[in-house]
Amino acid sequence: MNINENILRRLADYVMLNACSVSSSGLYSGKSGMALSLFETAVFLHDEYIEEQAFQTFQEALLTRTKDISFENGLCGIGYVLIYLIRNAMLEADLKELFGGNLQIIYDTLEKETNSSKPINGKSMKVMYFLRSHYQYNGDKRALKKWNELLDLYGKSLINTLNLFKSATGKIKYDFLFSLEVYLELLRRSEVPSVAEELIDTYLVQYEKGVWTSRYNIGYALYKIASESGQEKWKRSSMYQIDIALREVNPHRMSLMSMTDFLFRFYPDEEAGVIYRNVADYLFDVNEPDWSSRLSASISTSHAKAGYQAGISRLLLGAVNELTGHIRNEELFPL
Repeated sequence: MNINENILRRLADYVMLNACSVSSSGLYSGKSGMALSLFETAVFLHDEYIEEQAFQTFQEALLTRTKDISFENGLCGIGYVLIYLIRNAMLEADLKELFGGNLQIIYDTLEKETNSSKPINGKSMKVMYFLRSHYQYNGDKRALKKWNELLDLYGKSLINTLNLFKSATGKIKYDFLFSLEVYLELLRRSEVPSVAEELIDTYLVQYEKGVWTSRYNIGYALYKIASESGQEKWKRSSMYQIDIALREVNPHRMSLMSMTDFLFRFYPDEEAGVIYRNVADYLFDVNEPDWSSRLSASISTSHAKAGYQAGISRLLLGAVNELTGHIRNEELFPL
């Protein structure tokens, strides 16, 4: 793997070229996610031009007027980026002055949704990343209160799903596993409540019976939780799941989103390290004549090619993260 300044600049140029034509302001497919990657790149390269482009792109994102509070495309994602940039001294700004009205919209909407019977899913869970960042920024008690409420609510919802389905197929299977993955990533940043212990234990019993297939991201999150909490049974099961899932890691068959996700989840194992380097080499070998077209082909037509969720912006951030020794790993990789 040979990530260098030339690679960063080529990826950054692509993001900057496409940012001006994007109308969305959100984190996953809009200007907020692009700006986040460009800010990190500008800091690493000490490049004032890229910084100016990042600032301009994010300014445009802040002008959005929406009632959508989602993390992926709405206010929670934009607010998360704003807080991240302020906390990491990339932007001098006052959160309340720039985002105060939107904060009220976010908390009012969350209060209504918490008290409704709206279905729980992995996408709706991600608003909690904003809550965590807001609490870390200024200790806002609303954020901590809502975090704890939602963590309990989502955990109970997932347990109910497990108890309803003794076998899983098709969309039900995919939706549950995606939601579980998101929940475990959130759980890593919390004390493990009793509802989560019940959820994990029930899931592992079903996994060992073959109800659920092995997924690297779930195994990795569970491994980190088990390592920090001293749960040896969870740790053994997570290591087994990781070993099985690693057999399916092949960059020639993976989407760019899956490969970038893998970059942010380094598992300390010799065999995993070899696979990790193979994926990184595939992503950053600019000497390959078809490098650009290969990356483009690995992005689904339903996703923005320069975007953050599944496109070049997050790959750019992954490259910066590699070169800086993963200093942003814990803060950014689950997004």
